[in-house]
Amino acid sequence: MKKRLIMVKLNEVMLLTTVLLITVTILMWQQCRAFADVSTTAEPTGDAGCVYIAGDPDGFPMEYYNEVTDEYEGIMPDALELVSERTGLDFVYISAGAEDQRQRLLKNNQVQLVTGYASVEFSDVASDKLKKQVTSSLDSITEREWKDLSQKYLYEGDRNTEPQWQRLLKKWHWAMLTPIVIFLIACIVRERKKAFMAGMEDGTLRMGDENFFSYCFDKKIRENLRQIYYIFFISIDSDYVRHFFETDEFKDVLRHTAQVISDNMGRDDIIAKVSDGGFGVALQCSSREGAEDWIDNLLSELSDFRGIVSTDKKPVIRCGICPAAGPEADASALLFTAHQCFLRAEKEEKLYVFHSGDLKREQEERRLLIKNTMSSIKNGEFRLYLQPVVLAETGKIAGAEALTRWEHPTQGLLPPSRYVGLLQEIGTIGELDFFVFEQVCKNLAKWSGTPLEKMRISCNFTRMSIGTEDFDARIREIASRYTFDRSRLVIEITEDTMVKSAENAVKNIEAILEEGFSCSIDDFGSGYTSFTDLRDYPFNLVKLDRDIILGTESESGRELINGLVALCHSMNKEVICEGVENKRQLEVIRQAGGDYVQGFYFYKALPASEAEKIMGGSIA
Repeated sequence: MKKRLIMVKLNEVMLLTTVLLITVTILMWQQCRAFADVSTTAEPTGDAGCVYIAGDPDGFPMEYYNEVTDEYEGIMPDALELVSERTGLDFVYISAGAEDQRQRLLKNNQVQLVTGYASVEFSDVASDKLKKQVTSSLDSITEREWKDLSQKYLYEGDRNTEPQWQRLLKKWHWAMLTPIVIFLIACIVRERKKAFMAGMEDGTLRMGDENFFSYCFDKKIRENLRQIYYIFFISIDSDYVRHFFETDEFKDVLRHTAQVISDNMGRDDIIAKVSDGGFGVALQCSSREGAEDWIDNLLSELSDFRGIVSTDKKPVIRCGICPAAGPEADASALLFTAHQCFLRAEKEEKLYVFHSGDLKREQEERRLLIKNTMSSIKNGEFRLYLQPVVLAETGKIAGAEALTRWEHPTQGLLPPSRYVGLLQEIGTIGELDFFVFEQVCKNLAKWSGTPLEKMRISCNFTRMSIGTEDFDARIREIASRYTFDRSRLVIEITEDTMVKSAENAVKNIEAILEEGFSCSIDDFGSGYTSFTDLRDYPFNLVKLDRDIILGTESESGRELINGLVALCHSMNKEVICEGVENKRQLEVIRQAGGDYVQGFYFYKALPASEAEKIMGGSIA
């Protein structure tokens, strides 16, 4: 994309340079006007700042009227050009043709200046200042300058000996230049449009992205037509596809999906790739029934991946649908609404869900929460909670995990499930992550010199945060404000958010370890990429997902946890088992050799002040 934009800029520079060279060449060759600030007009009216002149139409070479160029030319007009440069005055000759009108114009006070063969006469309307400026400037012209002005005309001979073809070419040079300029401008406009559209293009499929969808929706579908349009958010479970299929197969699935959707669309419909595996579609449908028929047929056709994938594990495609008409007829808002319907379909395991009243109420609640999240962090509405972590063998407290609760001014105390997903969705989860990190640093510094200084506290960061370029710098800057043993702080990376940049993530994790912090992966075993994470990222702790602990009721579940703990230990990684709810689960973990345990069987999450009291009385 960057290379394409650079090429467009180079093309524009080349085109503009060509226009400039052509224009300069023609104007230099033309030389049909010997001056720039001395001109000719038909009537003595217009700009009051100009000095109007009555000239001799037939006083060659001193002064004459050139019918070809429709300008006064000669030694005197050229001398006035020098006067203009030195005084800033603009001189305008009154056009006379072959008739000498000097006396008439002078008598009627229509001009301020009358020029003759070797003289200058002022009219009654000429001010003393003007007379002084012109006279002194003409007197200042040196003998050498007068000679140069004279030679131009004295050695030309007959002023009418200019070839006919040259006069015609001069007269029509603008007619030749105009289409060239128009063509070059059209080229520049076309290249700019290409660059503009390229900036709204998805790199995987070479089709429009979400910005393209919004641009086309606003340009193509006028407000009065939106009542016959429906918005569809059609998406593949991209995590599932990436897990079971190779990268090229995943791209083939996306291409197949895009092609099938496009084949079922009309000329006035819009399609764009608006997420990792999702497509936004604006489709003409006169009714909800028509939209239902279209999506039923489309999903039926999309379910056939023969020849596309090499396994019988077919990807599931779901859809969210909303009408384009209504108060929220903005393209981005409509896509968001359709996406919420898609999430409902995913949650309820339906193929598609239409926008409804209850969903609208949920959206309004979400909108208000999203609106208040950033200000609530600044206003200190988030409270720090700690859930103790114990040694699996002894049950003694070894540390805690830092969590939050939102003390909402109107909705009361909200659990993380109500707001973490929203923050991830709008891309501001990092601000909460860094807020918690600073609270942990503050507590560890406060505990220095007390029995609690041996506690190891973990705080969560999403992969969205860990993959940003400035992550390490922000961590160092915040930690530098507090003095504590860096090895007592564990940065725990959640598994459920796609990493922005694997390269940045590895660099940041290595920087964390160099700073003395520990690093853990959270919810290991809950997603599709955990085993590659063990290989690719230098974690020194692994937290097993609670679903793995819940599965220990079966023999295969117990074998799984035995194998996972053994694998982690073989890679020199400690294991934390979360979600422990009963003694039987604890015994399985102990037999497997798990290092730490976290769960309601021991402690639930408590406000930091309450957790401190418990932790201070039961330290490993």
